[in-house]
Amino acid sequence: MEVGNFETVKYYVAHGHGLAVVPGMCLSREDEAIFHIIEIPEAFEGDTTYGVLLHKDKYISSVLRSLLALFDVPDFQS
Repeated sequence: MEVGNFETVKYYVAHGHGLAVVPGMCLSREDEAIFHIIEIPEAFEGDTTYGVLLHKDKYISSVLRSLLALFDVPDFQS
């Protein structure tokens, strides 16, 4: 599923449409009353990884092309 932001993710989870893993900074005091929040144990040695997803055959504007170049995205032309 693709959603716009963490508030949308929380909306779907609150309405029983699955579960989500979100950064702690995206949770408020009100969320603690709504959700069963479980901190990911350090034993999993989690870290943050960022990625870039591009739909095939979509137009890449010059602004996006410049941004991708800054991120050093390999072979985003294909």
